[in-house]
Amino acid sequence: MLKFSIIVITTGVLILGSKGLMGQEQERRGVMVFENPEHAKLPDETENIEITGSSPVEDMLKSINYNYAHRDFDKAIELGEAALEKTDDQQLVGLIDFSLSSCYLEKGIQAHMKIGNDGGYWRKSIEYAQKALDVYPQSWQALANIGSAYTNMKKWEQADEYFIEAQKHLNGSDPSFAAIEMQRQFVLEMRKKERQTP
Repeated sequence: MLKFSIIVITTGVLILGSKGLMGQEQERRGVMVFENPEHAKLPDETENIEITGSSPVEDMLKSINYNYAHRDFDKAIELGEAALEKTDDQQLVGLIDFSLSSCYLEKGIQAHMKIGNDGGYWRKSIEYAQKALDVYPQSWQALANIGSAYTNMKKWEQADEYFIEAQKHLNGSDPSFAAIEMQRQFVLEMRKKERQTP
């Protein structure tokens, strides 16, 4: 009998570790990709901007996006936190908060893969996504980030609620709708299995 531990994210990875017969730890790991079309785009080289102390927040946001696309989440977070200190423009703050949510979601996955737990990054992802929703209440991306973080935390009911809410703000023919639906079906299956487990 196999027992799985699972991580899912909007941007992409489901990690499957397993325990074999008699509870012996197996070294087998598999990766299942939930690819969101938004994250399949190549980095925009025009966003590779050198940031100085006098750089405008808009340039910092471009650099955050560039570093995120290059998976340099630490640099993107550093820039995001610096950008938040430079502006009180709520529209920009909402965009930066969403970017930070995405970076912390990814950092949680990296930490989980290395040390077996997320190091608190998924909670930070939720925190920043909720701040983004204060500015952009219909942001399906922020809602999906929260759903993904809850999925990673195995909080199936909360994950499902946020995925449903995210889908309300997308056209059913949008490829992102399908990506969220695939994650939602996974969450529903895990909820079902959890209820069946004695």
